[in-house]
Amino acid sequence: MTVRKDKQTGLWLIDISGGVNPVTGKCRRHIKRGIKTRREAITLEPQLRIQKFGDSSKIKGITIDLLYTLTQEEDKNNHRRDTYLHTQEVYYRKHFEGYFENAKIDKLTPKDMEIFRQTLIKKNLEASTINRLMAQLSKLFNTAVKQGFRPDNPCLALRKLPESPQPIHYWTLDEFNTFMSLFEVEEYPYQLFFKVAFSTGMRKGELLALTWEDVDFSRQTINVNKTLVRLPDGQMSFHPPKTKSGYRSITIHKSLTQELQAWRYK
Repeated sequence: MTVRKDKQTGLWLIDISGGVNPVTGKCRRHIKRGIKTRREAITLEPQLRIQKFGDSSKIKGITIDLLYTLTQEEDKNNHRRDTYLHTQEVYYRKHFEGYFENAKIDKLTPKDMEIFRQTLIKKNLEASTINRLMAQLSKLFNTAVKQGFRPDNPCLALRKLPESPQPIHYWTLDEFNTFMSLFEVEEYPYQLFFKVAFSTGMRKGELLALTWEDVDFSRQTINVNKTLVRLPDGQMSFHPPKTKSGYRSITIHKSLTQELQAWRYK
């Protein structure tokens, strides 16, 4: 049996073989010990078979959880950012895991994907959010195709929902000065925060990630090299910019430099 109880520890183990190694000519075998429950071992067995031997021929009853696990493993091997992996997990647990828990992955059709998308629409999610979720679901089915679990990706038959671009409203100088006049004396740190935001055009996450080491008073610059990210589950995390252009040095005017310096050494 590939899954059995370890007589020495009382825990469960997985013992799988992958035929003969085509390079060395030796038999391939992998044993995974220390698994707490039989159910956990049964769930883990197909994942190990694919990871260790690339063999999906003996796997029956493909689950959405297996597709997610394999996709996450591939993303990690491709060095995807932690924030990306975490966001994908939050979306998976919230939207996909329960809905497709008992689904027969190899039998799902484009119509089934459309029905699922309708459930997202009924949740009053933005079209852009639904499109991102469907893109993630499509990625899971790409894994299914790659592993030979099914011949096609049922999500590809669906077109993206039309997204309405949100207009960006900029403050005029008069509007900004009016806003500045509303702060009380004890609220000065917040007032200074918005002065930096208005003067530099930095994103909120970039502003919240700033430290005094990022401000060069002699050169009158602010160095942007990280951002504070709020993950879908509410956690906060510091991360480097997504692109090379995110790393930059912003020149600030003399009066703002002096104001920051005065606050820094107050």
